[in-house]
Amino acid sequence: MNSQDFLKGKTILVTGAAGFLAKVFVEKILRIQPEIQKLYLLLRASNTDLAENRLRNEVFEIDLFRVLRAKWGENFSSFISKKVVAIAGDVAIENLGIKDEKLKREIFEEIDLLVHFAASTKFDERFDILMAVNTQGALHALNVAKNCKRIKAFVHISTAYVCGDAKDGDSIILRENPFEMGESLKGTSKLDIHEEMNLLERKLAELQAMNVDENTITCAMKDYGMERFINFNFNYYFFGTNHQFLFYYIGLNENEVLRSFYFKNQFFIPLFYFFWNFNQPYHLLDIFFL
Repeated sequence: MNSQDFLKGKTILVTGAAGFLAKVFVEKILRIQPEIQKLYLLLRASNTDLAENRLRNEVFEIDLFRVLRAKWGENFSSFISKKVVAIAGDVAIENLGIKDEKLKREIFEEIDLLVHFAASTKFDERFDILMAVNTQGALHALNVAKNCKRIKAFVHISTAYVCGDAKDGDSIILRENPFEMGESLKGTSKLDIHEEMNLLERKLAELQAMNVDENTITCAMKDYGMERFINFNFNYYFFGTNHQFLFYYIGLNENEVLRSFYFKNQFFIPLFYFFWNFNQPYHLLDIFFL
C-alpha cells in the first residue's frame, strides 16, 4: 500500500504544528491526500482562538502553502476548515495541555496516527524548559497515543544525534533495538533520566528560594544545562534525553522513531520556505545545496 492509499480516511494528530518540520508535513499530507479524514494540529496557546490565529498566520498564510492555495483557489479556506482542527495545548503538560474534555474524548476515539514534532531547537534554552518540552513532552505525547483506541502508529520525529556516536567499526545502520534506561550506543555513559529530573527540580527550587529575579534564574538554568551537557557528552545529552522515556515506556503495537539530520532541502516543495526559519542549527548552509 502506498502512502496516499494509507492516508485516505485517516485522522492524524500533529504536535508542534507551527514548527519548521511540521509545516512541511502538514502541507504534504493535504497536497497528496485531500481525502484525509481530519488533521488535529496542536499549537502552544492558551485558548482555541489564539491557536487558530497562530495556525492561520504562521502556517497556512506562509509561502509554503502557495501550491495548495493555487490548487484550491477560492475554496482553499473551506477545504482547510473541513480538514483541519486547531488545538490549544502544551506538550510540557500531561494530556498535551488539552483542557477541553469533549475534544480530548474525540481525540481518543478518532486518532489513527500521532506524529510528535514538538520540541525546542534552541541550543541555549533554559534547562528546565528543555527537559519539560523535549523529554517530558515526548512522554506526554506517547501517553496520549496509548489512550487512542484506533491508534495504528506513534511517530516521533527527532534528530539522528539522539542515537549518539557508534563504536568504531560499527555498522552505520542503527537499528531501533530496546535500550536499557540511560544506555548509550558506546556504553561509555549512563543517564538516569528520573534522577536528572530530580536534580533539575532541586536546582530550580534553590534558585527560587534565593528570591532572585527571573533573568537570573534563566541564566543560571542555561548554565546548569550546559554543565550537564558537557558531563554526559553534548550530542548524547542534548538530543538524547527525549528518547529515554520512549524506550522505557513504549507499549504500542507499532512504533516508529524517525531520526532526521539538522537540515534537508528538496526541489519538490516551495524552496524559499527553508530560508524562513533561521532557528535551525547550520541553517544558512542550505544555500550551498540549492
